[in-house]
Amino acid sequence: MTRWVFNEDGWTDWIDHDGKGCPCVGWWAEVEDNLGEIVQGLAGAGVNSWLWYFDGKTYHCFHDPIIRYRVRKPKGAEMLEQLVQHTDMPIKEMV
Repeated sequence: MTRWVFNEDGWTDWIDHDGKGCPCVGWWAEVEDNLGEIVQGLAGAGVNSWLWYFDGKTYHCFHDPIIRYRVRKPKGAEMLEQLVQHTDMPIKEMV
């Protein structure tokens, strides 16, 4: 399993894509294709692509080769981190 380091903004740094399929199935990702277009969407395995994104009306398949990507930390993980950081309860009592 890939371990990513998330920045303060909740995103990883940009990672060069090796062209060997989707490294982040099920994660919210931002990708850049070889034409310089950048979109965000839920990453998933596909025949010609590994990202579907929603433009507000329609889901689209990303058809051009992806050259780099970054993933976003799940909102649930961010909420849990905030909860733990702002609790006054000792960790021992939480278990």
